[in-house]
Amino acid sequence: MILRNSLIEKEGNTIIPMIKTTSGIKNMKKSVCNIKINLCAVIVAAISVILPTTAMAQSDSGYLMTQAEKEAVQNVVKEYISENGDFLLEVLQSATQKKVQEEVKADSVIENPPEGLYNAEHSPVIGNPNADVTVVEFFDYNCGYCKRVAGDVQRLVEEDKNVRVVFKEFPILSESSQVAARYALAAAKQGKYNELHMALMKQSGRVDEKEILRVADSLQIDIRQLNEDVYSTDIGDELTANSEMAREIGVRGTPFFVVNGEKYPGALSYARLKALVESARIKAKKEPATAPSGE
Repeated sequence: MILRNSLIEKEGNTIIPMIKTTSGIKNMKKSVCNIKINLCAVIVAAISVILPTTAMAQSDSGYLMTQAEKEAVQNVVKEYISENGDFLLEVLQSATQKKVQEEVKADSVIENPPEGLYNAEHSPVIGNPNADVTVVEFFDYNCGYCKRVAGDVQRLVEEDKNVRVVFKEFPILSESSQVAARYALAAAKQGKYNELHMALMKQSGRVDEKEILRVADSLQIDIRQLNEDVYSTDIGDELTANSEMAREIGVRGTPFFVVNGEKYPGALSYARLKALVESARIKAKKEPATAPSGE
C-alpha cells in the first residue's frame, strides 16, 4: 500500500484535504462510476415523469423538438434534479442495496479476514473490548440508511454488555462524505469520535464542512486541533485501508455489517441485529475459534 502526496482542492472558500492512493483511488473511481451509471438510469426515469404528456405524444407522431424546446426540457430536468437530489440518491441507494443483498447471499462468510478488520489501530470502537461478539460496520455519513440504523447500533452496545462495534469509515457517496469521515477520525484523537459520529448521523440531508465544524464546536471539540488533525497521514492511511478491505470482502454499498465473520449488507433493524449477535454468540461458544479477537 503506497500513499501518494495529499491533494488539496478548493470548494468555495474551503480547503478540503483529499488523499489519493495507488489502489484505493482506483476502487473509489470504480464505485463512483457505478453510482453515476445508476444515477443516469434514475434521471431517465425522472425525465419520463416530468416531461409533458403532449410533448411525448408529439414525439411519437414524428414531431421533432426545436432547439429552444430542447433547452427548455433540459432546464426542467436540471431543476428537478437540483430540487430532488436527496430523493434520487435514496432511490439509487435502495436499488443498490437490493442488488448487493442478492450478490452476497452466496458468499456470506469471510473465511480469511483481512488484517485490521477487527482490530485496526485507528478504527474507532465502542462497547466491551473483550466481547464475545464483534460487529463491524462500513458506512457513509451521506447514506440515509446508515443514519437510520445508527441509533440501533448504539442501542445494541448499551443493552448488550458483551458486544463491541468497530466503525469503518467508508466514504463513497460524495466528496463531502470524505470530508465528514476525516473530521470524525480527527475527533477520535480528542476522544470525541462517538459524539461527533452520532451528531453527524442525526443530521438531515447531506453534511458539509461548515455544518461539521458547527456541530463539533457545540460538542466542545477543539476546532483548531481538529483542523490540524484532518491532514494527518494516519487518517489517510485508515481510509485507504478501509477502501481496500471493503474491496477484499465484497462491500458494494452502505451500510454493510460483519458479525463475527459473517456478512450482512443493507440496513438491519434492531431486532435483526440483536438476533444475529445472539446467533453468533451461540456459535462462538460451540466453536471458539470463530470469535474474532479485539487484541
